[in-house]
Amino acid sequence: MSSATSSYPSGSKSKDKKLLPAAITILTITKESLDGVPVLGLKAAVGGLLEILKASKRVGDNSQDLIELDAHLKDLSDLLTSINNNSKTDTSQEFNDRIAKLTSDIEKIVESCQHLHSQSITLKFLASGDNISTIKGINESISRAIRTFQLGGMVSVEQGVTRIEKGNTRIEERLDRLEIHPDGSDPLAILRTHTADARYDSSSRIVVTRCFQGTRSDLLDKIFEWADDPKAKPIYWLCGLAGTGKSTIAQTVSEGFHERGMLGASFFFSRDVAERSNPLL
Repeated sequence: MSSATSSYPSGSKSKDKKLLPAAITILTITKESLDGVPVLGLKAAVGGLLEILKASKRVGDNSQDLIELDAHLKDLSDLLTSINNNSKTDTSQEFNDRIAKLTSDIEKIVESCQHLHSQSITLKFLASGDNISTIKGINESISRAIRTFQLGGMVSVEQGVTRIEKGNTRIEERLDRLEIHPDGSDPLAILRTHTADARYDSSSRIVVTRCFQGTRSDLLDKIFEWADDPKAKPIYWLCGLAGTGKSTIAQTVSEGFHERGMLGASFFFSRDVAERSNPLL
């Protein structure tokens, strides 16, 4: 966006800013003191000159306000461009939609500033009063767009907190069900005590076998593809009759996940070990 520039030295501009208000004050006092002076048209002439100086001051003030407005809009545009250029996969769709809406709002505001830049000197002088209101309205539009964006963010945070609280409540309810059984057992204590013996690589497991190289490849490929698919269902159910090799496949998969750095946990049940045969686990 363009901004108004001047060929006068900065020192001259600084002096002009001080002289113009002083001249307006002097002419205002002069005009008021001319009441009753028998000089035809003198008061009107002073009044006209006073209005010209006031308009000149408004033009100067508007130019400065427009320069500051341009800088503000440029900062916002640069920030939004940086956000839009980055990967959106790490942010929610709701956030991306709010960024897109804010970007659209700022672009429209930038467009509304163009007619102020395109005005001729004469028009800036004649419309100086209206331009004050226009610039004020543009600043209010910027503030309103940012407030709308922020409000959407606060609502999103509140909704996220509510979802987390509901999730925590469900987890607590499930833990409560685990902790209370008719026989007085504590399955959580069983987990804490015996989980290590149920690991895929536990030395306490007497027979540990995995699929021979090149066997069950189709099924293993499907399981690993499921694990790599972020949109897949959260549970892969491997079912079959006793003795068909489910434990062998599970062992192979556990070792494969460990090698990939993807294994979160493993728990192998066993009919022959009391601590790993509790159906309530």
